[in-house]
Amino acid sequence: MFWINLKNKNKDFVYDVKIDLHGFTTMQAFHKVLGTIESSYKAGQRRLVFITGVGDSIRGTGAIRAEFPTYIDHPSVREMILDMKYETGKYLIRLRKNKNAA
Repeated sequence: MFWINLKNKNKDFVYDVKIDLHGFTTMQAFHKVLGTIESSYKAGQRRLVFITGVGDSIRGTGAIRAEFPTYIDHPSVREMILDMKYETGKYLIRLRKNKNAA
């Protein structure tokens, strides 16, 4: 899978954009995710990391993590996304190449 290529010698992720969604409501996170994907695609930035946290079902947290797959399935960004992977507390997104990127 692609994500193995995202790691460098130090085992850190190499990314173009990193967004921490802690403290966002689900609606704020939805708009932030879509806006970030759209602007990153236009700028030719292809590797994105969205920090959602893991949540806790007992305390009722983790709504953004649970909803995230529906965010990226939105028609306005669906075709921009090449693939996605969830790792503990974060989603890794790779965007398609934009031939018209600035």
